[in-house]
This record gives sequence, structure tokens and C-alpha cells, in this order.
Amino acid sequence: MSNRSHEKLTLRCLESSDQPTFDDAIRQFTGSGFSFAFGYTPGDDFAKYLRTLDDQRRGINLLPGQVPSLFLLGVVGDTVVGRLSLRLELTEALRNIGGHIGFGVCPKHREKGYAKAMLRESLHLARQFGLPRVLLTCDSTNAASQRTILACGGRLENMVLDATTGAEKERYWIDL
Repeated sequence: MSNRSHEKLTLRCLESSDQPTFDDAIRQFTGSGFSFAFGYTPGDDFAKYLRTLDDQRRGINLLPGQVPSLFLLGVVGDTVVGRLSLRLELTEALRNIGGHIGFGVCPKHREKGYAKAMLRESLHLARQFGLPRVLLTCDSTNAASQRTILACGGRLENMVLDATTGAEKERYWIDL
């Protein structure tokens, strides 16, 4: 039986005051193979990172292969419990591996319903941005992500091999 939290989870953009709890969240994933923060490690220029995320949200100054996207924190109270990326467009690579939405819950906050809450909130946002459906992918061995995606209406389309990692990925669509 899961330990469900009674505090409400919100999705929001990263703010300068989040740095300590954000850095802690990053450390929780060290060595896991999961990138909690793209292009940032504790000790980097946090203000510069915030500007980069704002550029990505606005779709400006993007690096090759990047698309307009939102990097959002799952927050309960003042604690970062996870993160979610909502990509507003897909490249060919993202159509195969990555999709519109990627999420992760910090290890010490798992099995409390936060992944489902983050994904459900992101579906409302995706709809607001005019996306008719969203693609999510996960490793075929990631039962927790599979359960979350299915609980939020995901339909398995197919499985593909990630040429970079050799992992088999499941591709799910959710109609909005």
C-alpha cells in the first residue's frame, strides 16, 4: 500500500530561492543514470541556468536538437519532490526516444503519488499549449513509470531500441 501525501503537489518553474532543495534533489539522483537537471550541476552559476531555462521556455537561443520546453518542479510545501519536462515540439530523435514529457520523482519521495500528480498536471498544461496528444517513453524495465503513464491514459504504441544506451523503450501516447 502506498503512503499517499496529504499535501498538494504543484508544478512550477524553478526559482532562485529553490537552489538548496534543487541541489539536494540532484544529489539524490547521483549515479542513477537519470538526469534530474539538464546542463546544471550543484556549484554552477544558478542565475545563468535560470536564464537558460527561461530561453528554452520562450524558444530562443536553443542549442541544436533542443525544442521549446518547460522545465517544471514538482513541489510540496517548499520541498522539491520531482521534476517534469514538457517539450512543446518534437524532433525526430524525440519522436523515437524522449517524447513530449519526461518526469522523475526524487528517491526519498517515491510511492506517494507524486509522479501521477505531476503527469496529470502536465497534461492540462500541454492542452493549454494546443497539443492534441503527447508522447511519453520509458525503459521497458521501468514498471513505476509504466504504471504512472497507464494510470493517466497512456496507450502503448510500440517498443524501440535506444541506440545510445541499448535499452528497450516503450512509447505511449495520451490523447488530450
